Amino acid sequence: MHPQAPRSAIPRVIGIIGLPFACIGIGASLLFTFGPLHDIKSWGATERLGSIVNWLYIWLAVSVLLFAAHLLGSILTLTYRASGPRLLTGYAVGAIALLVIDVVMMIGFVPNDTGFFGVRESVTWPRVAFGAIAFPWPVVVLALVNTPRARAACS
Repeated sequence: MHPQAPRSAIPRVIGIIGLPFACIGIGASLLFTFGPLHDIKSWGATERLGSIVNWLYIWLAVSVLLFAAHLLGSILTLTYRASGPRLLTGYAVGAIALLVIDVVMMIGFVPNDTGFFGVRESVTWPRVAFGAIAFPWPVVVLALVNTPRARAACS
């Protein structure tokens, strides 16, 4: 009789690391939404930047849903449940898509001619930097939870 190979530790590691990352992600989403919204309101530019304000609220709602899926997926993956890697894959694909859309929205649709100093510095560049910092984790999650050993460990 052949000894059974040990269960892959990838799901457990991704689950453990994912728990604080999901919580940090929710906090960062709140910060990178309400910070620019506060600046826009203090400039009195809510009407002029209405489409950007709407996008910030949409982005926040989608981010919170994605990070909730990330948190639940991390818990399920940590306990080797089959639905954990599927939830984390959904989170990762959604997060990558949202980051790309957000960068396009922030660079392409935040007007330069608002008449308010610092729109790009307050709204655009912090969110682009956040996207650059946040991008590697969903890529890592996507790559690791979809390895054959990780999938087999959670089946």
